Amino acid sequence: MDVISIFEIPILCARLDLDVSSIEQYCLEYQRNKPGRIASNAGGYQSEDIPEKLVWGLPRLILEIEKYCNSFAETFAFDHTVKLDNLWININGHKDYNVSHNHPASVFSGVYYVKTPENCGNIIFENPAELMEYSYALLRKKEHNQFNCVQHWRKAEANLLYVFPGWLKHRVEPNLSNEKRISISFNVC
Repeated sequence: MDVISIFEIPILCARLDLDVSSIEQYCLEYQRNKPGRIASNAGGYQSEDIPEKLVWGLPRLILEIEKYCNSFAETFAFDHTVKLDNLWININGHKDYNVSHNHPASVFSGVYYVKTPENCGNIIFENPAELMEYSYALLRKKEHNQFNCVQHWRKAEANLLYVFPGWLKHRVEPNLSNEKRISISFNVC
């Protein structure tokens, strides 16, 4: 008997070696000087897309994002170079979170974590086989695995980069810390 796996969804995870304290200062200063928006955030601050002329504090991060995204594109056998399309800052205080959403019209989306206090909330990826939830919810499982889970979580950790297909629904748990969780999200085309 053979069991084959089809329709796999890769997620890139990379630990970067960037100066998170200077990036944190950049994010906090940006928040002080620029109004936010309401998008997927329930509470907290989400900046508008940062214009290219204002990304002066993030050149190494942008280079790392594009380097890892182009490496990730090879996993999909894409035959073109991907480029950063837009990025924005997320600053979530106590109990702030992000609702389930995806990023249409982007090849990849991702998040880079800048500040992640204990219990600040993880990123949750939702299985796109939504009907599975109805069929498998009533069944007892010996363990959760890639064939029976309806969601998968990854820990929010400073200096960690996650890249995933833009169509993959995801959300962020509430920040149960009394400190701010800071991240930078982006889309790549």
